[in-house]
Amino acid sequence: MDRSALAALGLLVSASGQGACLAADCRSSLAELRAALETADPSVAAAKLAALDPCGAAYVRQGQLAVAMLYVRQASPLTGNEARRPEYRMLVEKAAAYHASWEASWRLAELQRTARDYREAATSFQEAIDLLATDSSGSSTAEARKRRDEAATFLMRSADEMRSLAAGSPDGVRNGEFVAASTDRRDGSFAGVYNAAFERGLSAEKVPAPITFLFDSDRFDDVGRKAAAEIVELFKARRPSRIHVVGYTDQKGTAEYNVALSLRRARAVQALLQAELSRAGIDAAISSEGRGKVRRQLSDPSIYSAEQIDQLDRRVEFDWSR
Repeated sequence: MDRSALAALGLLVSASGQGACLAADCRSSLAELRAALETADPSVAAAKLAALDPCGAAYVRQGQLAVAMLYVRQASPLTGNEARRPEYRMLVEKAAAYHASWEASWRLAELQRTARDYREAATSFQEAIDLLATDSSGSSTAEARKRRDEAATFLMRSADEMRSLAAGSPDGVRNGEFVAASTDRRDGSFAGVYNAAFERGLSAEKVPAPITFLFDSDRFDDVGRKAAAEIVELFKARRPSRIHVVGYTDQKGTAEYNVALSLRRARAVQALLQAELSRAGIDAAISSEGRGKVRRQLSDPSIYSAEQIDQLDRRVEFDWSR
């Protein structure tokens, strides 16, 4: 049983804006769900969720979160247990299917990352970011807020990495593909790696984008064009006053060559931004720089091969201010 989820259910009864009458009508359904959660059997609790449908979306959402957290609680002791990995995956997938718990989405993303399913991992990490952004349960103290910020940094780096690995082909078999940033379902605004709740920009870390190029060239490849177009749309929405574009390469080749190549690529992105933002009426000061072979800060370098780290090092990063 997860006490915080049960407490949230209780708050909905007393603080719902839908009226005391509706709360009274739903009280028995909530009591049944609470009793089911007390059994610590998520399948029993899941069977009680349908009864909350007439109570409104807020009740249903919190009920789904409570059940998802119970599945996560059951899965947690199995983390790293290879003999019980199928059971762990089943519990995590059931929890993540509710799209309510950031921890469930994170655990699913880690399974997908291990399986080298980078597209799905990028999507799941971004969902975890968006769910964490709306989770107020972990922000009551300075220490809790610190842990929340650390979790957000890890999730954003991981999502960035998955988008970058999906954009290339580290195993030499699959074609690269562009994984878009997620969007807010309410208004279509940028979310996921660009979630405004965790705005990075100059106050935090540089934000990489999976802008890829043809070999030994400053011309975008197909994935790179899509990623560059997304960055243009992001800046149209954010309307920055200043943007700095920084290009990087992997560790192969001489330092002089890599600095020159990374600068050419950064300037190609700069030129695109200047043209598109000017056309949109955004007067931003845009500069560029090539730094060559500088290692990227990774979520966990130990989980990647040397080839994957090389691929992740080849990147374009942005910082900006409004």
